Amino acid sequence: MKEDILEFVARYFKPHALDRNRAWRRISAGRRSGWHPAYTLATALAALAIGLFLFIPGKTGMTVIPASASAQTVALPDGTLCTLAPGATISFHGKHFAHNDRIVQMGGKVYFEVERNERLPFLIQASDAVVTVLGTRFQVIQDADSTAVDVVSGRVSFASANNPDEGIVLERGMHAALFSGAARARLTAPASLNPAAWATHVFTYEQAPLPDVLLDVSECFGCTLECDATDRRLSGTLRAESAREAVQLLEETLDIKITIL
Repeated sequence: MKEDILEFVARYFKPHALDRNRAWRRISAGRRSGWHPAYTLATALAALAIGLFLFIPGKTGMTVIPASASAQTVALPDGTLCTLAPGATISFHGKHFAHNDRIVQMGGKVYFEVERNERLPFLIQASDAVVTVLGTRFQVIQDADSTAVDVVSGRVSFASANNPDEGIVLERGMHAALFSGAARARLTAPASLNPAAWATHVFTYEQAPLPDVLLDVSECFGCTLECDATDRRLSGTLRAESAREAVQLLEETLDIKITIL
C-alpha cells in the first residue's frame, strides 16, 4: 500500500501545484472534526505532495531527508514544515520523534516552521551548535566554519553543544552566529534585509533605501535589478514568487521603472 501511494504521488506530482498552507489548514480541520480512516491516506499524500522527498531509514533507526536540486518543503511527523535549500539534509529518529523527543540533526541551510509543543521542545543539532524552540519560524545555516540563526518570528535559544548553559535568546529580526571552536554564539548583523526570503518569498521593509531593497530581491532570486530612482524608500511587506512579480509590485508601489538583468 505504501509503495502504491508513493508511486501515485511520484507519477502525478507537479511542482508548485499545491498551496501548502491551505493543505495544512484542511488537514488541521480534519483533526479537529475527529479521526477518520481516510485521514491517514490524506496526510501521507499531502506530506508527499508538499515536496517530493525521500525518507531513507538508516540502520540506526534514523530517518534521513536529503534536499533535491532546488528548494523543497517537507513535513515532519509532528506537523513542522522544513524548507531545505539545495544540498541540505535533515534527519531524526523515526520511532522517537514526536513521541519521546523532537530532535533533528541538519546540515546546510534549512528554514523551519515549528509546530508549538510545550511538552516536547524542538531541538536542532547542527555541527557543534544546538538550537531549541517551542514553536516558531526561523532558519539555520550550517557550514564548515560556523552555524548561524535568523529568527522570523517567536524566540529561539542558540548555544554551543559544548556549553549549552551559555546560550543566547534570539527574537524576531535577530541574527547570531556560532563560529567553529567558539564557546558562545554572538549577535551579528544579518547577511541581508530578509535572509529567509528564499524560503518564505516574503520581504518586509521599514524605510529601506531602494538600492538595498533591489539588492535584497536580487540575491533572493539570483538576478540583478537596476533603477535610477535611488532616492526612494520603501516600508511594507511584499510577497513574490519570482523576481518579475517582485519588480511589478515595486514598480506599482513606487511608480518607478526597474530593469531585470
